[in-house]
Amino acid sequence: MAALAVDASDDLVAWTTIQQRAAISDIRFGGRRLLSNIISLNPSTKRYLRLRQLDSGPAISLVRIDGRVQPEGRTAIRVFLKTDGHPVPGSSGVFEYRSTGAFPVDRVNLIFDQANSMAEAELESRSDPNANWARRARGLFYRIDVDNTPLISAPQSVSISMDRHWRLTVDASDSTIGSSVPQLEVGYRPHDIFFVARGNGPFTLAFGSAAVEPLKVNVAALFDGIGPAS
Repeated sequence: MAALAVDASDDLVAWTTIQQRAAISDIRFGGRRLLSNIISLNPSTKRYLRLRQLDSGPAISLVRIDGRVQPEGRTAIRVFLKTDGHPVPGSSGVFEYRSTGAFPVDRVNLIFDQANSMAEAELESRSDPNANWARRARGLFYRIDVDNTPLISAPQSVSISMDRHWRLTVDASDSTIGSSVPQLEVGYRPHDIFFVARGNGPFTLAFGSAAVEPLKVNVAALFDGIGPAS
């Protein structure tokens, strides 16, 4: 494991730090490999990049460096929410969570409050307390600290689910979390809302009583007039 900083320059003389501290790792244990070799950078158009190793460990050996260019266009907005859980009475290593809303979740992760925590775990969800559990993800979740810099497992992709109830089952033989309860982190892309104006402005966007009857509008006819480029 190593802690790195990344600087940028146009002339190899004046340098600007664009990533103050990031952790990378290549750890093998028990037939597993924890490889984390991606460093996110603040946008920069400078020609040169410089890596600085911040920890006192052995110098890292680089084979190559690949760069990813931010695609043009609007960056997709992604929201991550953390939810506290509680142990299920009578079931060791089982925890339940309830999200604050019905979100189109497509990413899940576990957040540990203690350094060097690791858990082989399975996540399930259901729409209501009486429904059957559906498996969403299984894998190794972890937090490893190097020189006070946490290295956290990447969120796992899951099929989009609007379920609010989640269950975590931890394999005690591959876990170092002890009695602590990890937070459940869910990620999703918010829906877009489009407002279609009719008549002459100015217009008012308002909200109020759910009991108010909506206007009788032929929505299909409105969308027929919207082209693909709109």
